[in-house]
Amino acid sequence: MWLPYRIVTPLASASVFLSIAWILTLTLVAVRRGDRSARLFLLAWSMFLVGTCMFAALAFGLLSRSFLTEYGVQIGSALEMLLLSIALSYRYAVLRNENERIVRRAKLQLESQVLERTSELRTALEQLETAHARLREASRHDPLTGLYNRGWFRERFEALLEAARSQGQPLSLLMVDLDHFKSINDQHGHLVGDDCLRRCARVIEGILRTHGALVARYGGEEFIAALPGIDVFHARELAEEICTRLREEPIRTRGPGVTVTASIGVHAVDTGLGHEAAATDLALQVVDNALYAAKSGGRDQVRVAGG
Repeated sequence: MWLPYRIVTPLASASVFLSIAWILTLTLVAVRRGDRSARLFLLAWSMFLVGTCMFAALAFGLLSRSFLTEYGVQIGSALEMLLLSIALSYRYAVLRNENERIVRRAKLQLESQVLERTSELRTALEQLETAHARLREASRHDPLTGLYNRGWFRERFEALLEAARSQGQPLSLLMVDLDHFKSINDQHGHLVGDDCLRRCARVIEGILRTHGALVARYGGEEFIAALPGIDVFHARELAEEICTRLREEPIRTRGPGVTVTASIGVHAVDTGLGHEAAATDLALQVVDNALYAAKSGGRDQVRVAGG
């Protein structure tokens, strides 16, 4: 702004060489550091820098005037734009490939995560189903004896009654009551009483299991069993076997040996009644009356309903 043109112009032309040297130095440093784009930058700018250098050299009289030296800047600039366009296309292709790779990797990771979560969910559902099955099964059993409980027996008995009706097969009921069980609890304690209940349950179930019986703890010291396909005569024989086994085999508990006897009512269910719920109530009432007759008759015996 203050110096005359004859001084400023040579200085500006000389600074071109310094600028070119500085640009080349920075580019080479970037190349050595592994920057791949710096190579493209160097190749493209070299054309323009060579043309500029030739034009500056012409200004200082270092080169003779010719078409190449006079229009070196324009030629170098055109080549620079061409090479930078190629470099831009290459860079675009690299970015596109990288983006596609990232998308593919993200998709694979997402699919892997979905499969993993699906597997975890499936495992959780299986565990939940197993826990639900165990809970459902536990809700059907008496926790002390391991036999079915009263509610599940009634539900299954209605199905057995319907099957017996449709197939024309007999169906018998046994109701078992342990005699004087309260005195066992009072004399030996409830822990011994629990041992007696468990042992009696195993005896009853062991005798009736081979006959396809449905055995349950009816409540307290009472047990009930449904015998599909068994007539009343065979059912009485099985009831007598239960009484004999309990009478002749004292129960070994955590205390002294305890002899337990049982009174048993036997009933041949009338499968001709229509409604299962009403027929079930009637059958349970009749076999309970037979059990009461056995207890009233002196206990430790079997009574058949209507006999």
